[in-house]
Amino acid sequence: MIERDEEASDLAGHAAIGRRTMLAALAGMACSPRTWAAADHGFEVVHDFALKEAFLPAGSLVQTPDGRLHGTSRVGGRKRSGSVFRGTPGGRLRVVASFSQTGELGWDTYAPLCLGPDGRLYGSNRYGGSSQLGTLFAVDAAGQATLVHSFAGSDGSYPMTAPLSASDGSLYGVTESGGQYGHGVLYRLTPDGVFTAMRSVESATASARLAEAADGYLYTVTEYGGQTGNGSILRFARDGSSEEEVHFFGWKDPDGMVPSTPLLPMPDGSLVGTARLGGDGPGPLGQGTIFRLGTDGALTVLHHFTGKPHDGASPSGGVISDAAGRLYGVTQEGGLGAGTVYRLNPDGTLKLLHRFVEDDYVNGFWPSGELLLAQDGRLYGTTDSGGGIYRLRTGG
Repeated sequence: MIERDEEASDLAGHAAIGRRTMLAALAGMACSPRTWAAADHGFEVVHDFALKEAFLPAGSLVQTPDGRLHGTSRVGGRKRSGSVFRGTPGGRLRVVASFSQTGELGWDTYAPLCLGPDGRLYGSNRYGGSSQLGTLFAVDAAGQATLVHSFAGSDGSYPMTAPLSASDGSLYGVTESGGQYGHGVLYRLTPDGVFTAMRSVESATASARLAEAADGYLYTVTEYGGQTGNGSILRFARDGSSEEEVHFFGWKDPDGMVPSTPLLPMPDGSLVGTARLGGDGPGPLGQGTIFRLGTDGALTVLHHFTGKPHDGASPSGGVISDAAGRLYGVTQEGGLGAGTVYRLNPDGTLKLLHRFVEDDYVNGFWPSGELLLAQDGRLYGTTDSGGGIYRLRTGG
């Protein structure tokens, strides 16, 4: 059953501001976080989540053509079992669907949303449905959520990533488990709503949303696949006829280890991604990398994270790009200790746009998911702790 949160967002905003102020005072941080933020590319928190709205947001936001922002949370909503929220770039926000552990739509909205070709937003719930193995759902412009598919195991189970809206008008995705080998299933949802389990994944469990490359294949990464169990890059034929491991990451690999974020298709046909560990940064396992997979299959590192104050560590979201070819992303560590927002320029130089501070409940900390480059030209993201939506400028 879907429940709507109809409370006025202005009241929620005033309550959130009061709560942030109180927490900052109690933590003894009433001055310093705002001092850092003042010169930080216009960084500001535009909305602070309440538990009944969105606790543990999925990270990535989606903007629809009407300018509104949309997102999901694992906990939140009236039943504290996940929610879909909608808001404005200025921070006015409303929950449009609350999930329940007993409802047909499922619960635990682990993945962000995907804008489908029909204008609806598609998402997945990790649990629930007729077999209690997860669901796909859609939300229309009026905020009405409907069931699209209930997983049964043989066609996949426990979906943890958002579907991909591909160039042929269909949606494609992979589940965490299920299928013949227990590693998940590659599936397709056609524009007329027909669900097809394309193939059982053989290599390893996919850990990120699919990406459609210029060569027509669908690519994803695995955190613990490959010959050494430290991650790999997989590609599937779009018709489900083949699966291939095109790169694997080694132990203490200078290229990176345990990739877990979506790959970004680039204009030249290459793919850019991040790895949480590895690289030539300090520490026994490195601090993570940004890498590029070329059209020839060769992998090169674009940046080695160091974890130092001027740099990040453990990238926790995929990268996005702007028209100038600059890359943007977030890390969960490095900077001042609790994550960063960074920009990687085409010449290979990395610039921090913001540094988060642990236990800073004014500005939030531990960002995750991909950033959104919105219609107003600013970057938007969410934080795991502190629980809010923030925005900042891309920088000069």
